[in-house]
Amino acid sequence: MAMGLSLTQKTTSSTSVSILGPKDLGRDTIEMIFKSSWLRKDEPICKIKQILKVHNTQTRIQRVEECRESAQKLSSCNANRNPRCAADGNEQLRFHCTSLACSLGHSTTSLCDLVDCGVCSVLRNGFVGKVCNVKGLKGVHTAATSGKAHNGFGGVDWNDTRAMLVCRVIAGRVKDVAEEDENTNVEVAVAVAESYDAVGAGCYERGFGKFEELFVFNPEAVLPCFVVIYSSN
Repeated sequence: MAMGLSLTQKTTSSTSVSILGPKDLGRDTIEMIFKSSWLRKDEPICKIKQILKVHNTQTRIQRVEECRESAQKLSSCNANRNPRCAADGNEQLRFHCTSLACSLGHSTTSLCDLVDCGVCSVLRNGFVGKVCNVKGLKGVHTAATSGKAHNGFGGVDWNDTRAMLVCRVIAGRVKDVAEEDENTNVEVAVAVAESYDAVGAGCYERGFGKFEELFVFNPEAVLPCFVVIYSSN
């Protein structure tokens, strides 16, 4: 597991969150991961308001494990080329930035049902409604760093409170989009979707197959484990 962080889940009948206090296990680690990967030289580090731990349902956790088993099975015939995928489905710790439109983490730990509250929508329903298009392919956007995830959501002249989801991601077999022509057609897109589990862009850790940006085709392969609520001041 990335950086030795334990992501063991306490399952519930419906997804819920709890506030991590200053002395709670894991808080310092999550804060350190968030701050150390901000990497935005154009502006100072933001202010962390709260860190929440996500308690996922057994069903959602089981679906992630099924994604892992599928990735391992599909890569088993070529384990030398995809050793990480064959070992654990190429699991990674990644970030996804979204909106916060309620008082989650401030005066309540209850999830709202506001249409424009991205974090509560993801925690309630998963990432199904959070797919975006990249070269004709649909996938959930995740980033290797908090700063990249923030910027991908819209980091220019921001003055609001946001939610950064720290997620377990079963990346599986990853295709580097840089290998394809800029004018990728539908046929190529379909072929990539059938042969890979995600597409990556921008090399973050050369030699380890970790990309700055990763678009995961199956929304159920992305599991939120922590939420960092932060603001510009």
